[in-house]
Amino acid sequence: MSLKLYNSATSQKEDFKSILPNQVLMYCCGPTVYDDPHLGNFRTFIFYDLVKRVLIQNNFKVKQVVNITDIDDKIIDKVNSGEMDYKELTTKFNDVFLQHSKTLSIKKADEYPKTSDHVPAMIDFIKTIN
Repeated sequence: MSLKLYNSATSQKEDFKSILPNQVLMYCCGPTVYDDPHLGNFRTFIFYDLVKRVLIQNNFKVKQVVNITDIDDKIIDKVNSGEMDYKELTTKFNDVFLQHSKTLSIKKADEYPKTSDHVPAMIDFIKTIN
């Protein structure tokens, strides 16, 4: 059975072809960890999980990375309001996200990199496109 996906660039359903034989590298935008996530936020993560499960069911080895945005205006505003310090705030809502994901039986990603761990690389990248 072939796996078909909709290609928005061609407006057609097309056979899925991975770049690497039988492997898929899957990058997914994750949450911004400043407040409790709601069901609408999890629609995206449930969709990622569904795609991952379909790929695995079709005998692909999937490596999934879900980023955690822990630098954002909303986070800065909350920290500046004095509600919580930065580390307490981002750790709390990162943990809430992971617990809710577990409750919804969303498969764990292979990695959850944090934005704050990659700021120098982002600055270097931005300098190359200016």
